[in-house]
Amino acid sequence: VQQGALIAQLSDLSLQSQSARAAADYREAMAKDTEAHLRYANFAATDQRLRQAATVDRMAREREQRLEIRAPIAGVIVTPRVHDLLNSYLAEGTEIAEVADLSELRARVFVEEPDMHTLEHVSGNSLRVDGAWNSLHGRVTKISEDPREVIPGLVPPAKYQGGRRAPYLAVDIIVPKSDGRLRDGMSGVAKIFGRRRSIIGLMFEPLFDAVARRLW
Repeated sequence: VQQGALIAQLSDLSLQSQSARAAADYREAMAKDTEAHLRYANFAATDQRLRQAATVDRMAREREQRLEIRAPIAGVIVTPRVHDLLNSYLAEGTEIAEVADLSELRARVFVEEPDMHTLEHVSGNSLRVDGAWNSLHGRVTKISEDPREVIPGLVPPAKYQGGRRAPYLAVDIIVPKSDGRLRDGMSGVAKIFGRRRSIIGLMFEPLFDAVARRLW
């Protein structure tokens, strides 16, 4: 939908009746004011009544315009089964539809904290959504400083009963121009790449860490 597009048309008989009555009173006040000016008689009072009627009519039309629900931004309606609301009663404050801008999406990747210390510098990433064959790429915009709660269902349970997993850090990745392949709520896997390291350095890294802890 484009910005300003009509999404839903509500009906409020009481409000619509008040708007019609205000419009009729405004037309009547306008006719009497015109007649008073033509006769040069009592036009000050008719001018006052005309201004009051115009104010009431304007406020009534503004309230009636709120019955038209329009898209605040250009995007895609992501609320499912919106048509089920047709001819149904809605209480004040009910959410009708959610419009999302899918031209650029944010993917949140949860990485175990022990694995993050190896990524001194993030050089790239690859996202693969469940059910898709090809990968997507984006840019890392933020890495949380503190552990975050993982969304239920994204991480498999611990292998051992009573065991606790290492805390997770959240990595936010912006994916521009996803071409509709990404939707709100999708899940998948991600690969995050850091700087290139030699195999010998990786082999001796546990030894260096142990020595550093001993010295500390």
